[in-house]
Amino acid sequence: MSDDNFVEVEDMTTLPELSENAILQNLEHRYKNQKIYTYTGSILVAMNPFKLVNIYTGEKIKEYHNARIHELPPHIYALAECAYSNVCNESEDQAVIISGESGAGKSESTKYILQYLTAVTTSQDASNQSWIEQQILESNTVLESFGNAKTVRNNNSSRFGKFIQVLFKDTHQIIGANIINYLLEKSRIVQQAPSERNYHVFYELLDGATPEEREKYLLDSPENFHYLNQSGCVSLDGVSDKENFRNLKLAFSVLKMTDSQIEGTFKIISGILHLGNIKFTENTSNEGANIDGEDEIDNVVKLLSCDKEKLISSILNKRLVIGREVTISPLKFSQVFDNRDSIAKILYDFLFDKLLEIINKSLTASQKASNFVGVLDIFGFEVFENNSFEQLCINYTNEKLQQFFNHFIFKLEQQEYDKEGIQWDKITFVDNQNTLELIEGKLGIFGLLDDETRFPKGSDNGFLDKIMDKLGKHESYFRPPKKRDVFGIKHYAGEVVYSIKGFIDKNKDSVQDDIYELFSNSENDFVKEIFKKKWEVKQSLGKKMPTAGAQFKSQLTSLVKTLGETTPHYVRCIKPNHEKVAFGYNIDLVTAQLRYSGMLDTIRIRKAGFPMRITFDDFFKKFRCICGLESTDDNKANSILIIKKSGIKDSEWQTGSTKIFLKQDAYSKVQDLYKQIIAEKIVCIQKIVKGYIYRKKYSKIKKATEVLNRNIKMYIYKEKYKKQKEAIIKIQAVARGWFVRSYYRQLRKKQEEEERKQKQQDITENEKEKEEELKNIQMKLQKGPDTTATSKKVEIKSKPVATPKKTVNNEDATPVSPKKPGGVDDLFSFLDAFEGDIKDANAASKADAVINNMFEDLDNLFNEVFEEDKKEKEKKEQTAAAAKEEKVEEVIPEELMNLAQPEPEPEKVEEVEEEVEFNYQVPKIPIWAMQQEEKVEIDYYSEEYSMKTYAEKNFEIQSKYIGTFRGKSIKMEWDEMLCYTKNPISNSVTQFGKGYERYAALSVELFKHLQKILENNPKKLDENLSSILTIIRTGIENPDIRDEILVQICKQITCPEKPPKNWTDIEYNGWVFLATVANSFTPSKSFSKYFNAFLKRAIKDNENANDENKKSIHYFASLIESNMKSLNMNGCKKYPPSVFEIYMIRNKQKISFEVNLMNKTKNTVELDNTSVSSDVIKEILKMNNIKDVNGWSLYYSSHQDSVLKFIKGTEYISDIIAEWESLNKNENDNSSIYNELKMNPQFTEKSNVLNQLFCCKVLLKKRIFRNPQENISNLVEHELITYQALENIKHGWYNIPPASNQEIIALKAQQQYGDYSQENMKKIVIEEYLSSSVISKLSREEWETGIAEQYQKLTGKTSMEANVLLFEAIKHLNDYGSTVFNVKYKGFWSYSENIQLSISNSKLDFIIPKTKNAFMTFKYSDIQGWELPEKNVISIKIINKNKQDDDISDDYKNKTEEYSFISPNSEEISTLLKDYSWNQIDKKNKDKGDLNIDIGMLKKDVDKSKATLLEKKLLRLPGPDSISRTKTTTLMRSTITMTMKGKANFNVSADSYCDSDWNFSKTRITNSITNIENPEDDQKATTIYNNLLLYSGIISQFSSNEKPNTIIQNTISAAMESPIICDEIYMQLIKLTSNCPDKDGKAVLSLWEFLYIIIGIILPPTPEVLNYLKAHLRLYRVIDNKAKHKRLMENERAKKCYKELLKPKTIPRIYPPSNSEIDAIRRLTFPRIRVYFMDGTFKAVMVEPSMTVQDIVKILKQRPELKNINGFTLFETYGHNERKMNNNEKIGDLLYKWENEFGDCDAVTNNELRIVFKKHLFFDSLKPSDNSYEENLIKCQILEEVIKGKYPLTIPEGAFLMALQTQFEYSDYKENCNIDFKDIMQKIVPCSLWCREICEIAKLEYKKLSGLVGEDLDSVFMFFLRSWNLFGSSIFNITQNFTDELPTKCWLAVNDKGINLLSCNSRVPIVSHDFKSITSCSPSQNCIMIVIDSGDKTKKYVLNTIEANTIANVIQEFIECNKNNKIESS
Repeated sequence: MSDDNFVEVEDMTTLPELSENAILQNLEHRYKNQKIYTYTGSILVAMNPFKLVNIYTGEKIKEYHNARIHELPPHIYALAECAYSNVCNESEDQAVIISGESGAGKSESTKYILQYLTAVTTSQDASNQSWIEQQILESNTVLESFGNAKTVRNNNSSRFGKFIQVLFKDTHQIIGANIINYLLEKSRIVQQAPSERNYHVFYELLDGATPEEREKYLLDSPENFHYLNQSGCVSLDGVSDKENFRNLKLAFSVLKMTDSQIEGTFKIISGILHLGNIKFTENTSNEGANIDGEDEIDNVVKLLSCDKEKLISSILNKRLVIGREVTISPLKFSQVFDNRDSIAKILYDFLFDKLLEIINKSLTASQKASNFVGVLDIFGFEVFENNSFEQLCINYTNEKLQQFFNHFIFKLEQQEYDKEGIQWDKITFVDNQNTLELIEGKLGIFGLLDDETRFPKGSDNGFLDKIMDKLGKHESYFRPPKKRDVFGIKHYAGEVVYSIKGFIDKNKDSVQDDIYELFSNSENDFVKEIFKKKWEVKQSLGKKMPTAGAQFKSQLTSLVKTLGETTPHYVRCIKPNHEKVAFGYNIDLVTAQLRYSGMLDTIRIRKAGFPMRITFDDFFKKFRCICGLESTDDNKANSILIIKKSGIKDSEWQTGSTKIFLKQDAYSKVQDLYKQIIAEKIVCIQKIVKGYIYRKKYSKIKKATEVLNRNIKMYIYKEKYKKQKEAIIKIQAVARGWFVRSYYRQLRKKQEEEERKQKQQDITENEKEKEEELKNIQMKLQKGPDTTATSKKVEIKSKPVATPKKTVNNEDATPVSPKKPGGVDDLFSFLDAFEGDIKDANAASKADAVINNMFEDLDNLFNEVFEEDKKEKEKKEQTAAAAKEEKVEEVIPEELMNLAQPEPEPEKVEEVEEEVEFNYQVPKIPIWAMQQEEKVEIDYYSEEYSMKTYAEKNFEIQSKYIGTFRGKSIKMEWDEMLCYTKNPISNSVTQFGKGYERYAALSVELFKHLQKILENNPKKLDENLSSILTIIRTGIENPDIRDEILVQICKQITCPEKPPKNWTDIEYNGWVFLATVANSFTPSKSFSKYFNAFLKRAIKDNENANDENKKSIHYFASLIESNMKSLNMNGCKKYPPSVFEIYMIRNKQKISFEVNLMNKTKNTVELDNTSVSSDVIKEILKMNNIKDVNGWSLYYSSHQDSVLKFIKGTEYISDIIAEWESLNKNENDNSSIYNELKMNPQFTEKSNVLNQLFCCKVLLKKRIFRNPQENISNLVEHELITYQALENIKHGWYNIPPASNQEIIALKAQQQYGDYSQENMKKIVIEEYLSSSVISKLSREEWETGIAEQYQKLTGKTSMEANVLLFEAIKHLNDYGSTVFNVKYKGFWSYSENIQLSISNSKLDFIIPKTKNAFMTFKYSDIQGWELPEKNVISIKIINKNKQDDDISDDYKNKTEEYSFISPNSEEISTLLKDYSWNQIDKKNKDKGDLNIDIGMLKKDVDKSKATLLEKKLLRLPGPDSISRTKTTTLMRSTITMTMKGKANFNVSADSYCDSDWNFSKTRITNSITNIENPEDDQKATTIYNNLLLYSGIISQFSSNEKPNTIIQNTISAAMESPIICDEIYMQLIKLTSNCPDKDGKAVLSLWEFLYIIIGIILPPTPEVLNYLKAHLRLYRVIDNKAKHKRLMENERAKKCYKELLKPKTIPRIYPPSNSEIDAIRRLTFPRIRVYFMDGTFKAVMVEPSMTVQDIVKILKQRPELKNINGFTLFETYGHNERKMNNNEKIGDLLYKWENEFGDCDAVTNNELRIVFKKHLFFDSLKPSDNSYEENLIKCQILEEVIKGKYPLTIPEGAFLMALQTQFEYSDYKENCNIDFKDIMQKIVPCSLWCREICEIAKLEYKKLSGLVGEDLDSVFMFFLRSWNLFGSSIFNITQNFTDELPTKCWLAVNDKGINLLSCNSRVPIVSHDFKSITSCSPSQNCIMIVIDSGDKTKKYVLNTIEANTIANVIQEFIECNKNNKIESS
């Protein structure tokens, strides 16, 4: 067939004519068309093009990735993809066997396969690229340099074999590799044939070394080294040894070889060369040799650091060891050269093995590999003129692999066909089994060689004789005629003749011990390490050291076994010509290779055979969908049906006995049909399933909607019902109150008549006239605007302030009782049944009946009220209409009209209902009905409430010793236990439950303090007072020990049978102390009845006593009883009593409390010990006849702090006094204060005693103005508020124009001094009215003139009129009624940091202090809430104003803006906000997630979760407490008898799990709660439970020294390490927070805190445990209103836990929380970090546990100036070191890392360690930013880079920069100005430029900049900085040692254009690459490898830096940004 008509094929099995000529013609045709790859079935034939062909690009890799083998043209990538896809799909090991003779291209094929595998498995994310892929590729570079050489046939011939196993993990990513080498050709090291070369590394080192390296390694040209100049070839055309040396050093860097290893390698290479140059002279004396010249031997010694004499001896002598005798004999002159060469070969061989060990170590997989792809690159068949031992091994290898190929291709296939009965023509092939038997048989060539080698006198001729004797007649053996010392083998590729010379020595491959010893003692560590390890191996094996032949045979057998366990893929490399001509085709050479490789037979069997063989069962199972419904039970028939339905020709398939056989194309057709059907079925299934899912979803939504609708309606009706019910109850209560109060007033009317008359007489006529005048003026002012100015004057008639109440008809109001007359004392008798414990069960029902009988009277009353209301409204309307008709005109003086403008309508913020007082006739109340039931009272004097009864229930059993030496103890009687004892107690008096043992020990210590107090030793006053404070403080802080304290005191003041002599003093001291203690806290509910009984007995017993001591007891008991009522109402006190209070209690005195009023007057009230602030306010207002008590508050200031501090209404005055005392005393001042009071008893009677004692001042002020515009008729109140307003004006609270200020001052002068005169004007002191800032607005003359003008207008006004006008003027000020606070904004914004908060009845204003203008105003409806996160800090959350904007996303709508302020008045601000926005409080506190969900439903959810846990067998059975009960029964467990409801549904026995197993328990567990099989984990679980008990304080800290935070960290660490332990911890915490009997107790709250902390870090991994946790939190976050004692604090913590649970946690935490994070979360807040900006400012950000760097950046960008900036992120800096933080990095992990690394130093405190907000991605960096703030940040950032030396500067440029900075700081140049340029130099330029010259130049430049200021100066500044083209680049300091084209130290600049490498401090890049050319960026620990694809060739950069990951991240971010920009632009 002619070439023109020939049609080439890609797969030669498809040739129409199957002949050798057709195969050759097809290969030639394709080869000449530059198609070097051709398929033979699945075998790839590769023709060496001897030219670089551009078919191995990255695009080609992408093209062949995921493509099937015959879909695209033949390619080496297709075969590699086939192997890789088999790993992915079949999870089977693969092998690619590359065969061919030398020069056929095996090494290149190996490289391309590795290149493909590493490329397709490399991640696209630069920061996550694996370093291992690059190491695999670079390992090939090293092996090529050290194992490849030029031969006659090949310029890059592999002189060793290698099997590379590329290891994959289960995700099909490369995780490592392993390389096995076979038979390095060592003879080439010392001798090469003509036109050949030694190994490449020798020439690369000599050509590529730098001058420094040439000097270090003593290098010369190749022609001067004997081992390189023998062949006459030292260079290769088209090959740069210098470039290859650079690549070799780069590969060393990638493989992470150390500098010492690299240096040692090159020294050994150079040492070998110099060793070859050693010359010898013949020694005639002993027939030996001598060294000819010592220069070369010295060079070897210097390079290898060995002993010179021993080296010479090892070269010249031979060492023989016979037994224990060592004989050294000189070598003959002819033997010396061989000995020298053997040392060189040993050095190189050992070095090669060491390098391979280093490579394999660097490629070691980090985890177990699941599969591998092996690539076998081994030497091809070789035939030379002189063939030796090496050629025998090589050809033996090829025989072995050919047999494997035959076995795989021919034998197995034909045996399979015969077995299955397939009809086909058998193919004959060459079977080489005989040849293998000849070589590897037991008596084969290798066996005979080993026998001869082990023979002491074995020789090469003896070996040949044995071959002739044993194998002479073998059919594969022949003896060449006319040749001696040779033998021949008939190989499958042809006959080869082998020369026996050197066979024995090469097989021995032995190294003399003196060589090991010589180099093992080398001073070069690398050389020493190599030989020492080899020597140890040899010594361990001894005589069992295998021969080279045996070792090679073993390796080859192992290789074939490994290949047999893989799926093989074959690459047959063909060498097309010997001349290495590109695309030159030698048909004879190609024919020979095809013949001996059996390619023709392979094509035939592939063409005729059926490669796809599948059993009928498997075939039908896989493709049964093709059969459809036609399938039967016979799988053979089903398989045939599948074939027929697939439309396959009969010639393409056959059926055997058990399998079906198909051609590859036929199988592909079946697969295609299968995929088509599956796709159709999948679409159908998806359609049906989706329909089902959506229908189910719809029905579910529909049902849910119905349920929700029903429940919402139910909820709405319930709420309506509740409101109606509450309203009715309220109305009933109010009405009943009215009736009772009216009835009460009627009964007491006669008794109080005289008192009323007396009070009326006290009001003077003058006051009445003033009040009347005040009212008249106010009415005149109010009516003024409605009248017109006429000449008539109308008198203003006064109106009564209030409508007089109707007189009560006493006769009608008198009740008629048929049984009892009724009186005041009996009025509330019907309420007694509801106090205390109701003993009579019918009392409540009877009382209810009484109430029901009143309903009829109530209804009648309401009807009357409503009718009268209507009548009153009608009367008012008629009066108003009449008033309009009359049109009364009033004339108001012009001055009043100017001063009193119309009153503006108050802003309607909230409607406040006024209290209406009903003055109706009270109907007759059937009081007799209320008095039917007798009062139920507690008999406190009965035995039931005695202390003895309490002791029997709650006391610990006390013992006492009998005898002198305490030999025997007996139980103490109750009476003895309840009375005084002088002996200390050994245990607590009362019982403490399990887990509270520490209180028992504490009780013993407190009793010792009590004994000191009772003794009351005057000499130990300090100790006594300290004991008093210690006991009371302990009781306040520990509620559980309060009963114990009170019981101890009661016991010690109970008289014993034999009282001590000083009992009177003891008893008195005891009662004084009891009064002091009971003044601070009350007993528990269980003890209160007994304590009350104890007090009542004391009162009754001492009621009429004459004895002073008894009278004192009566006084103190009565005092305690009265104080307890107040304490029960307002709670216990915050602090122990002051020494002053202790003194006053002991001396039975009341405290005089002086309060200053705003009008400079003072009032004094007498305080009880339990008086609160509101009591004082009421008393003061009562003293001043002020009826309206709302809105008044007390404030105090001290000499330490002049700021007025707000006193809450419920705050005890005694706590305030205690606080004052703590501020004014030192540690030892207690006794001095007490003695001072004792010495001056009259001092305590003074009204200002507290002021003198503690230098504190108390002030009464109006705090809340509900309606600032209301009129005030009370003179005193009017005066106080006026003075308060003037004081506020003086402090500059309001923004008042100067004219208004002048008017107010004039009015005050008129009111105070009378009419205008010069003398009165002089009395006006402006500073008394205005602040200095306001006064400075006008000159003194202007102020006086303006005031005088206003003053003169008021002439004739009375003091009262002036007062009214003054108040009206004040009322009309803009911010009147508001309270102003000076605060500091906590964070950053565009406004001033120090501002003012103005809080009024309608709004909240943010005010600029200087201008007094509000820059932000919020109504209370805008305020979502506020909180006090820490002391003196308030955070206010404002709802987004754009919430209703449709263009804003839902996520943004729900966001709020938070403003945090620092202020000492934070608590007052919070209280004011609460008071003014009372209707918002309910909204704030209401849980929006709950719609009043039924508790029962939530409990059912919890039960379901419990059932699921048991059904899934996740819990250990029996439960933890059930196990405890079987072992021991405690007092707490004995009461638990009921099992959990619905137990049968759990499929467990009734005894397995009960309520106590799920609920709180103080008992330690003996096993884990969950099913943990591992004993160690089980033990860990019990330890964790104990730690939780320890953390909560349930058990005492006896053995463990762990702190609470350490317990948390260790527990969470265990949870993060093990998912099993994590589930266990959550189950333990849920158990410990479930149904704790001590509701809201300290222990259970600690456990809730723990749960809150761990939820923020890690969640349970098991879904069932997570669902149980959710159900648990949902239950406990809802308040159970039916519960008698609510868990309010637990509810709050459960809400926080649930809220934290719902936050997304996609990125897990790495570390447990830090101590700072734990401390913050325990305070129910979050830690704060400071983020610093480049301009020196910072922002404090609250960090939640799940927050990442990206979250913090988003928060920072909410700042107005930062909203539209990009490219910024966070950096962690420590000194001059900085690290860019990853976006997904958790801030909590960073805090923990800081704490562990810098915990003991002050790095954070000193701001050395900080987080900085910096720009790291600059786009269009040379263009100035539109955002001025961003431009300023960039400027500060670049200046910092300049100082760090990361900006190129010369001295003149640095000087100009200094001049700009000087101009910025000092403005224009001035003569004789003292400017320290040295200081500026140190602040602005790097230290490398510091010199005197730069300061001088800077001074000259500074003079030139005069007149440059402001924005112009900044523009010049930035223009100068942007003069560098690489401005904005991220600069990294790097080092490199792989090339001399770059300096060792240089800069890597990364910007939006690409990467640039340049010299340090240089402006011009040496090389630049854009991001398109970067194909790989692989970071390692201390270096990064960047691969550049420039089209023609690939460049690699290995850069050493500690910032490798940061560089990779920055590059990847720029690449992604560029991609996004392209997408947006397109």
